[in-house]
Amino acid sequence: MKQKALFLAVLGILMPEIYAQDANNAEATEETIAALDDIQVIAKISNQPNAQTINTKEAIQPMPAQDGAELLKLIPNLSVARKGGGGGEPVFRGLGGSRLKILSNDATILGGCGGRMDPPTAYIYPESYDEVIFIKGPQSVQYGPGNIAGVARFVRNDIKLDEFTTKFSGSVMGGSYDRLESYADAIIGNQWGYIHANGTYNKSNDYKDGAGDKVHSEYKRSSQTLELGLTPTKDTLIELGYDRSRGHTFYADRMMDGTKFDRDSWRLKVKQENITEWLTKLQFEYSHNKIDHVMDNYTYRTVMPNKMGKKMYAVSNPARVTQSAKLFAELSLGDTETVLGMDWFADRHKLRMTGMQPNIEDAKNYTNMPYHMNQKFKNIGVFAETTWYMNDDQKLVVGYRHDRSDAKYNPNQFKGKSIASDTLSKRYNLDSAFIRYEHTVNDWLFHVGYGMAQRAPDFWERSKDNGENVSKETNHEIDFGFLFNRDNLAVSTTFFASQMKDYILIDQGKSRNIDADRYGAEAQIQWNFAQNWNLSSSLAYTYGKNKTDRRPLAQIAPLEWNTSLNWSNEEFSAGAVWRVVNSQHRYAEGQGNIFGADSGPGAGFGILSLNASWKIKNEFTLLAGVDNVFDKNYSEFISRSAYDIYPYETSKFRVNEPGRRMWLRLNVNF
Repeated sequence: MKQKALFLAVLGILMPEIYAQDANNAEATEETIAALDDIQVIAKISNQPNAQTINTKEAIQPMPAQDGAELLKLIPNLSVARKGGGGGEPVFRGLGGSRLKILSNDATILGGCGGRMDPPTAYIYPESYDEVIFIKGPQSVQYGPGNIAGVARFVRNDIKLDEFTTKFSGSVMGGSYDRLESYADAIIGNQWGYIHANGTYNKSNDYKDGAGDKVHSEYKRSSQTLELGLTPTKDTLIELGYDRSRGHTFYADRMMDGTKFDRDSWRLKVKQENITEWLTKLQFEYSHNKIDHVMDNYTYRTVMPNKMGKKMYAVSNPARVTQSAKLFAELSLGDTETVLGMDWFADRHKLRMTGMQPNIEDAKNYTNMPYHMNQKFKNIGVFAETTWYMNDDQKLVVGYRHDRSDAKYNPNQFKGKSIASDTLSKRYNLDSAFIRYEHTVNDWLFHVGYGMAQRAPDFWERSKDNGENVSKETNHEIDFGFLFNRDNLAVSTTFFASQMKDYILIDQGKSRNIDADRYGAEAQIQWNFAQNWNLSSSLAYTYGKNKTDRRPLAQIAPLEWNTSLNWSNEEFSAGAVWRVVNSQHRYAEGQGNIFGADSGPGAGFGILSLNASWKIKNEFTLLAGVDNVFDKNYSEFISRSAYDIYPYETSKFRVNEPGRRMWLRLNVNF
């Protein structure tokens, strides 16, 4: 009976729709699932086309994620451009930056740095959320404009309590290079409301690459969240939330480090469900997000004399305030379910900087300097998304949204020649739409869809040379594939073909439009092939072509294959992860995007990692891992170029990945 319960638990994690059908064993399975802790190496196969979900509470391998980008590595065909110990850029199917929407509780957040020190994922601490829902490609219109690559939703689920309840969960992890991660989460409440609080703390010293050389990569960060909820009825929720984070990070790819990463966010959610038979939900959301970021070249590194023999000191202090609001309704009419809504977004960016100063005190005096506003951006949009259940086996999903985007910006703000008359105003009318057909045949689900999304130039693209002249870009994409779920086997494949009109390319520091094509696929398999044993594997590839210049599209990661073999019983588990990445000889040197450019060909590599766990008691689980067992010295193809920082050794090419790392983690649940 124990073996059967364990098998059902694994099955329930990997194939939830099959688990849901086994009503006779539901109670036993749920109890067993609650007693298990998984180590994630690949995002689990979803029962929804073009979507995957990540459980943020579970440990991952390589070493558990310290920011949002590292967690997203679990998605096949998603890579992260390394800059140092943190602040990496997620790239899906060759597209990142503003093309990949990052949402915190469904609110857009943006970093402040003009050089992308702080992408949105740098302010996201994965364990403080419940799950990540990743939507591939332009296959939804509910989450704002410009989602050309997809949407990553870092979500905290609604809290519903039937009686007085207290809950606590947490984890602590130690690892190589004095790595320390800790997390605590507590809930107290009853049927009338609740208080939810959590906090994270993480730090690490410089890591070493596979050659034994230190990489300028130290960081220290912390975050706190407080949510107050009122539930006067079982169908009503009023929630007020506050998120705060602080930190600093060393960077191996540039002349400055991030000495201050401050984020303060406030949000309000009001929701009413089951209003009438046809109006199933009405919800309003508002968020206010403030970023204060400081970077300099002297606090965390040695300033070396220039060619004239002088030491020069510099500070830059960008700040950003973003606000968003969303009102939507869910309707149930006959065989259809529809979401109707509108949303609003506003962005204000300002900057103060010292320039190069021969006296360090003059640089530190930046706090007495005035800010200069260099961008204002507003967007208002309306959307509708409908699911039509044609019959028990067929479903059609369609959506459309229209946005009006207004930008006021100064293209010379960062070039030292800005005057008030340089301020430009532009309006972009943006359209997005998709249609997807799904057909279920026994254990198979076939799907095919077409999506179109338009995106206005973002803050970083407008700040480049010629940024005032670039046009909005448009992606036309076809996605198709199948899902298969039967007993102990789950398989998923997705193929895509994309035609991009007026793709915004950064070429030698200049923005311009080109036409581009992308093709590729992701395939996953999860197989419980014997008692206590399972195998997971994924294969992902993207091909990109710059049709205008007749050369490869820049910043496209090569073919990647991930495989894990795991054994587990009710008390112990052990696993091995093998990651193989092909070499990349298709590149466009000097071309790229807002966060990086191709610097030459990339070498292939293979990495082996090991993990194990022990359930000490139902409330305590001990997990351990060794990443990069053979201490391989390597770098990712899309990583940033390394900067010469004294006294660090540098490859003069790309920022190298960590060498061998060991970690130990304790999970606690009450």
